[in-house]
Amino acid sequence: MIVTSASPLSFTLHLTDGRRIRTFAEAVAFVGSLSPEARSRKHWELSHRMLQRCLESPDFLHAATMSLRSALLMDGLS
Repeated sequence: MIVTSASPLSFTLHLTDGRRIRTFAEAVAFVGSLSPEARSRKHWELSHRMLQRCLESPDFLHAATMSLRSALLMDGLS
């Protein structure tokens, strides 16, 4: 299995504003939409790295989903 833009995350992430992040592409787009200041925070840097690792191995998809969920919770976005 390879991770593609349509690959589903391990579980759907629900944001406080009602949006949902369901796929790898949506996760990448969300992290990419963060301000440079937000992206420089350690929890977002980790999420970004985990998403990048998914391109090397699909085994990282669950870890990337968990990392993204943690970052969202830390910033009160989920």
